Amino acid sequence: MDTHRRSRWLRPLTYAATANSLAAGALQALMVVVIWRGGGDLAHGFAVVTAFIGLSYVLLHYYANLVMFRLLSAPYAAALAYIGYDLVRAGGLKTAALVVVAAAVVSVANFFHLSRRQLDRSRSALRLARLRAEAGELAAESASRAKSTFLATMSHEIRTPLNGVLGMAQAMAADDLTDKQRDRLGVIHESGEALLAILNDILDLSKVEAGKLDLESIEFDLAEVARGAHSAFTALANKKGLSFAVNVEAARGRYLGDPTRLRQILYNLISNALKFTDEGEIRVTALRDGDMLEISVADTGVGISPEGLARLFGKFDQLDSSTTRRFGGTGLGLAICRELAQLMGGEMSVESELGRGSRFILRAPIAHIGDERPTGAGAPPAPEARQSLSLRVLAAEDNSVNQLVLRTLLHQLGVEPVVVDNGAAAVQAWAGAHWDVVLMDVQMPDMDGIEATARIRALEREMGRPRTPIVALTANAMSHQIERYLAAGMDTHVSKPIEACALFEALTLAAALGEATAAPAKVA
Repeated sequence: MDTHRRSRWLRPLTYAATANSLAAGALQALMVVVIWRGGGDLAHGFAVVTAFIGLSYVLLHYYANLVMFRLLSAPYAAALAYIGYDLVRAGGLKTAALVVVAAAVVSVANFFHLSRRQLDRSRSALRLARLRAEAGELAAESASRAKSTFLATMSHEIRTPLNGVLGMAQAMAADDLTDKQRDRLGVIHESGEALLAILNDILDLSKVEAGKLDLESIEFDLAEVARGAHSAFTALANKKGLSFAVNVEAARGRYLGDPTRLRQILYNLISNALKFTDEGEIRVTALRDGDMLEISVADTGVGISPEGLARLFGKFDQLDSSTTRRFGGTGLGLAICRELAQLMGGEMSVESELGRGSRFILRAPIAHIGDERPTGAGAPPAPEARQSLSLRVLAAEDNSVNQLVLRTLLHQLGVEPVVVDNGAAAVQAWAGAHWDVVLMDVQMPDMDGIEATARIRALEREMGRPRTPIVALTANAMSHQIERYLAAGMDTHVSKPIEACALFEALTLAAALGEATAAPAKVA
């Protein structure tokens, strides 16, 4: 409202200023004619100079406003035209020619002057735009760093209580529980896993957007990935009364790629199909097409409309975002699937009909390198087959909840660890006794796990002690981060939230490494 009133108040002043400029120009042009008609060479010269000065003033100050330029230059142009006419009528052709030449010279001079001014303005504008772009780039980089720092902090802070929830749920699962207690424990564990999946989706998407998500290139067996998917979702499919089948016969064998990300895509697609299918079936199939691996997940669910297909892979987008929506989720799963597929050099596509179901297809150039492994090769020991581990374990963990989880899970494996709460204490405890394994948290106050590991390795060389296996405990388990842990001297890692199976496997591997280091010359 204030701006509108100010505009209404200023408008009459603008009109008055314009009228004043027009009147002044017309009066000055009239004076040129009057002086010229006064006669005499001096008067004629003064009149011509006055006309050119007025015209130059208008050109320099109003060249950007075509309407004002035409209005203000018209009186001077008319005066010069009158002077030319008067000279021709009086027979002064030579003088008229000189006036024309002078007008041309003045026009050219004004043109170059205007060009120079415009060039200077363009350079200034370009310099300002460059400075703004550099400032924007610095601001974007700063915002990106702040976002990365925030996400790393958020990940650590959320995973700490999640580690407590999931870790204690795993520990309680080994207790003697009633059926009702076991059902309630299952709800706790499933809810914790769901929250962990959402957290991982958000972090993965942020890493993809920042260009910091690196794909691994390792050997894996497609049949093992398929079996894992089948066992992970069979219970939920049975609970909903759905037929669920995974068939990879046409593409069996060993491949070179990133099995973790392939598994993530497959699990997201199956989870999505289960969410939107109430009756019928879900079919997972795989086949090889030259150098391409094609995996499809088909369901008989609600299907997708043509309008929905256009925004299906949008980030944080859901086809039903109303408060009465039937299906949960963050709207990130399919977006991450597409981003991961593109990182692999492939693509995600979908075929769907509303009310009849959908079929999602992943096509990616994942190299086939041979036949599958023999059944059971490399499989971890079953939980019931685990034996107690007679190990002296030093654990460095600063969080009291994580300490309790570690103590509980290790106790079930027959291990009673010594727990310290920072890296400096871990180095001191290691130096004072012999240990079979060190479990080292990465993020700790005073001295972090990476620095503590480096110091232990240095002390081993100085003291001539055998190498102690060190296992990283971390929520940051990307390939480049694991490389950093290995470079510091760690031997393997266990991701947080800690799973009992992964902890058992890491301890078993570390114990084997310790025995090989302690007795390098021993022959089996």
